[in-house]
Amino acid sequence: MRLVPPAADVRTRLRWMSLGLLLAGMGSVACSRDDHYGRDYVEPVRSHDGSSAKRSRTVVLPTLDEPLPKGKNAVWCASFQMAWDRLATDVLKQPPQVSGAEALCARLNAAPFQEQDLATDSYYAAAGSVKDGIVETITSEMQSRFPSVPAPALTSEQEAIVAYAYLNAGLEFTIPFFDNRSALVFRDSANAEAAVASFGIRHEDESAYENLREQIEVLYADFDKDGREHGHSEARYVVDPCRHSSPCQIVLARVPCRDTLGATLEDVERKINTPSREVAHRRFGPNDVFLAPTQCWRLDHHYEGLEGTDRRLMNPGFEVYWIAEAMQTVRFKLDRSGAELRSESSIVAVSVPRHYVFDRPFLIYMKRRSAERPFLVMWIDNSELLSPFPGS
Repeated sequence: MRLVPPAADVRTRLRWMSLGLLLAGMGSVACSRDDHYGRDYVEPVRSHDGSSAKRSRTVVLPTLDEPLPKGKNAVWCASFQMAWDRLATDVLKQPPQVSGAEALCARLNAAPFQEQDLATDSYYAAAGSVKDGIVETITSEMQSRFPSVPAPALTSEQEAIVAYAYLNAGLEFTIPFFDNRSALVFRDSANAEAAVASFGIRHEDESAYENLREQIEVLYADFDKDGREHGHSEARYVVDPCRHSSPCQIVLARVPCRDTLGATLEDVERKINTPSREVAHRRFGPNDVFLAPTQCWRLDHHYEGLEGTDRRLMNPGFEVYWIAEAMQTVRFKLDRSGAELRSESSIVAVSVPRHYVFDRPFLIYMKRRSAERPFLVMWIDNSELLSPFPGS
């Protein structure tokens, strides 16, 4: 984020940047190992790489209590909140107040996210003035903590203030899933259909791969008495694809969308914490099916409601600053993961099959397993961010 004072002869700027790099699955590792064992693997097709302004059906939200626009994907990542909080604690010594953006500031200042919800080696955040060496500090510490990441492009203007945050969190499934050789037909909230790539345990994998099935944990499921869904469009379930992943966890939830991401997340957590009518509903059975859409994308987003010459800080002593840039980059990848799959012996017991197929709008969130709050929450309403099925 950059802040610039209104006086023409003063070029003081505050730059505020946040990066969220979130990976679930390690595709390049999977590709090399699968080639060695002769298994099929197709690197996910990147659905988008650039400005969020070019995605008409996807929004990036600054807070979890921002109203959800109907019919759109919604992405929230904690890195922007981290940069905002560092501006407050390291520079202003109080919650930021921006003219013309009072409502958004109130939501950001009230947000409950804390850096303690992250693993200490997964993030970096700092804020300060350029004349006091904040750019050199950020560059040096980022190089030390994340040597493979290119140095951030920060302003060199001496009167500038910089608030910066970087988040790098990932997980690898203990045993990788199968790529689905058939297209998964994803139906969005408007009933439009799209053929997308997916991974999981397919219909043809029934009564096999015991260890692969064991890593899936059904956190919530709503089935009728004979084990079948209440009609496919009414099915409700929450799945952790790998209960053993550490320190991070990823959760997929096919539930109704609420007014905000936060309200939808709270609904999912209530469902998880409510005992199922049957203990067996939390077990992924020998004939069950699990399919999740593959994702691979990057979004560069400007929070235009905070940017501009009329967006001046109202905090005492900082009234000359206006926000020139408030941006966030989020990269996300979700595929079948990277370790080699070993086939398991057949299972004799047969149960009524249940299908955990994420082919309708669903919620995704990532969190540290020991943390109360997630650092990434997304509502997938349509196929705009999903990797298309090759050849479709």
